[in-house]
Amino acid sequence: MMHFSERYKELVFAPNGEWDDRITGLRDGDSFQKKKRIVELLLRFDEPIKLKQSRYSKDTVESGAFRYALQCFDHDRGSPYFLGYGFMSFGLCEDYGNAIQILEGGFTPFLFDIIEYQHEILSGKEKREFTKWLNVLFLELDLPWVLAEGRLIKIDATQFEMDLKRKTEQLMLELKDADSTFQPAFDELNKAMEFLQKGDYHEAIINADKSYESVVKAILNLARGKPDQMLSEMSNKLNLPHSVNPSGFKTNVLSSLPYIRNNVSGHGAGSNEVVASKELANLAINLACSLITYLIEEYRKNGGTEDA
Repeated sequence: MMHFSERYKELVFAPNGEWDDRITGLRDGDSFQKKKRIVELLLRFDEPIKLKQSRYSKDTVESGAFRYALQCFDHDRGSPYFLGYGFMSFGLCEDYGNAIQILEGGFTPFLFDIIEYQHEILSGKEKREFTKWLNVLFLELDLPWVLAEGRLIKIDATQFEMDLKRKTEQLMLELKDADSTFQPAFDELNKAMEFLQKGDYHEAIINADKSYESVVKAILNLARGKPDQMLSEMSNKLNLPHSVNPSGFKTNVLSSLPYIRNNVSGHGAGSNEVVASKELANLAINLACSLITYLIEEYRKNGGTEDA
C-alpha cells in the first residue's frame, strides 16, 4: 500500500527534494493544537499486539498499534525519523515521547502517514472505531479530510460541499460493506477526489462519472450496458412525483454528469485540446455525490431492491 506522503509526493516534496507541505492545510497558528488532538486519538487506539521477534523464531514480544506504526514508518523509510537508531527492531518501544513531540510539531504529511499505518495494523473492529472517531475529530477541528478504507482523502471545498461528500462517502461505505457490487463505485469516487487534489481535472471528471455509472449498474443489477439506456431504465424505476416526467428527469437531471464527461473528458477531444478547469471538475464530483446520494437513498428506502 502506498501511504499518504507517497501518493501525494509531488505535493509533499519540492523538486529539490526538500519537504514542502502543500496539501494538508495544517500550517497555520493553531495547527499544533489540532495535531495534538489527533495524536491523542492515535494513542487511544494503541491496540495491544504481539510481534514475532524474527522470521526464524516463534518467540513474540508485546507492542501496540501506534508504536508499531512508528516503527513501520521508520523501517520503510530506511532511516530513524521517529524512533532513533533502534528502528530496525520490531519489539516493544518503551520511550516514544520524542516521537509524539515530532508528530505534534513536525511535518504534518508524516503524521498522516502514521494514521494510515496504524489503521492498517488495527484489528477489524478497531479499524471501524478508529475511522469513525478520527472522522468525527476532523469534522470538529474543521479539517477537510476523511479517512476512507484506510486512506486519507482531502475534501477541498466549502463546508456545504464537505458535508455532501462526507455523507456520500459514508452511504457508499455502508453499502459496500453489505454488498461488494458497490465497491467499484466507492473506489472510483475516491480516485476522483484524489485526481482533483492532484490537479488532473480530466481524470477527476472521468472517475466521478464512472462512480455514478457504477452505482446505477449496481442498483439495476447489471454487469454492463449503454449509459443512456441504463439512465432511462433508472428513471422509470424511480418514485417520481406525477408532475415529473421520467424521460425529462433522465434528460435534464440524471444525464447532467454524463453530459459534462462526454463533452470534456469522455471520448477524446479531437484536434482541439479541451482544458477542464478545477471548478468544472469540482462540479462534476459534487454532481456525482448528489446523484449518487439520491439514488442510494431511493434504493435503501425500497429495501435495497433493484426497484428503486
